[in-house]
Amino acid sequence: MVEKGGLLGYGPNYFVSGEQSAIYADKILRGADPSLLPIDAPRRLLLVLNKKTAREIGVIFPESLLRKADLLIDGNP
Repeated sequence: MVEKGGLLGYGPNYFVSGEQSAIYADKILRGADPSLLPIDAPRRLLLVLNKKTAREIGVIFPESLLRKADLLIDGNP
């Protein structure tokens, strides 16, 4: 959604979550009892910032936040 114009996003990497789901499915298909499998939290969260949207609405991201971002969308040609 950030690529479509949202200001920022912070959440799981859905590609990695899909891999984690496949591991669970494999265990279940091999006979594991789903009720005995541990709950698995997302391994990594992504921070995505849209600098173009920020400029348009007058928001200035602190440099410390820009350094922590996994992906910056600038919108400059």
